[in-house]
Amino acid sequence: MRIPNSTLPAILILAAASPLFAAGPYAYIANRDAGTVTVLDTSTDKVTAKIPVGAYPHGVAVNPAGTKVYVTNDNSNSVSVIDAASLAVVKTITVGSGPYGVAVSPDGSKVYVGNRNANTVSVIDAGKNAVVATIPVGDFPHGIAVNPAGTRVYVTNKNPNTISVIDTATNAVVSTLTVPVGNNPYGVVVSPDGSRLYIANQGYGSLGIVDVATGKVGQAPTPWRNVAGVAVNRAGTLVYLASETDENVAVIDTATNKVKTTIDLAGSPIGIALNAAGTKLYVTCHGSGKVAVIDTATNKVTGTVPAGATPYSFGQFVAQR
Repeated sequence: MRIPNSTLPAILILAAASPLFAAGPYAYIANRDAGTVTVLDTSTDKVTAKIPVGAYPHGVAVNPAGTKVYVTNDNSNSVSVIDAASLAVVKTITVGSGPYGVAVSPDGSKVYVGNRNANTVSVIDAGKNAVVATIPVGDFPHGIAVNPAGTRVYVTNKNPNTISVIDTATNAVVSTLTVPVGNNPYGVVVSPDGSRLYIANQGYGSLGIVDVATGKVGQAPTPWRNVAGVAVNRAGTLVYLASETDENVAVIDTATNKVKTTIDLAGSPIGIALNAAGTKLYVTCHGSGKVAVIDTATNKVTGTVPAGATPYSFGQFVAQR
């Protein structure tokens, strides 16, 4: 079909304004006290939108296609589903009490939400935007991650110092791993090959390391306290650990499990995620209301972006396409 010349300017304007034609991908920053999500274009590190969500948003996860964003609202007991094209909340799903951590399956079909006041995990069917199962876990679940095969979900239970391992085929806990007492496991990520779990042990400020095949739990001590956010690069060679209290990010070599370097970062860093290329690290600093951008080649802060009141964004808040 031939398009009349008179309509071309309008089409060009729409194309320029649509997020589908923008550079992207994006980082989605949950601002706890503002009840909003700030959208950050990672190609320019500029804010492109702010989206109202529920009360006290904490966790954020982007589906693998980069088309949907899931935000846990701690005080609303809900998950906001954001459409990345329209930058609008298209569904609000009621889950358990105190939803915090959230993760999406590798195929994007399921969303797993840790409800820290209910001691459960809600399983959401992403196609139906509805809860299809509720799984009892340990006390005060915080972090949550899915393995690359999509067969296991790992949940950190903060108070009893355990990790619940969920079989995604049966939606049941198949094993419970014990973390050393006092460590308070918080954030968790799975290595790209699925062989290891890396856990931010908030209590002792260490990096927990779990061999998935054997269930053996170890740790790499650090001199810092109150670690929360944790991320691993796509090569599986580096882990990044954020310390709220000591206000820095530790860069840990996974071959030696030793700290290579630290990056000073004022403002109480908590959430931490890498862009798809692994060239930038984004860290939410809830004390300063900003997101720090770190060049992973130099381990230097290259800039900060104002986000909103108390930015948390706990989880994989950067689109990985």
